[in-house]
Amino acid sequence: SAAAAKDIKLLIDDSTGKVGEGSRLVGEAGSTMGEIVDSIRRVADIMGEISAASGEQSAGIE
Repeated sequence: SAAAAKDIKLLIDDSTGKVGEGSRLVGEAGSTMGEIVDSIRRVADIMGEISAASGEQSAGIE
């Protein structure tokens, strides 16, 4: 019937909107994960620099 068809259309439209929103959120999550990975790399680089400087200081003290 026409009412059932209208209900189905509304359900499809709602589902389409939710899928679109889900896709957007997945994109944002991927971007955020990329930023986290970049930050971890920077921290690892800094830790390496600190380790090297500590080694130099230790060698200088001896």
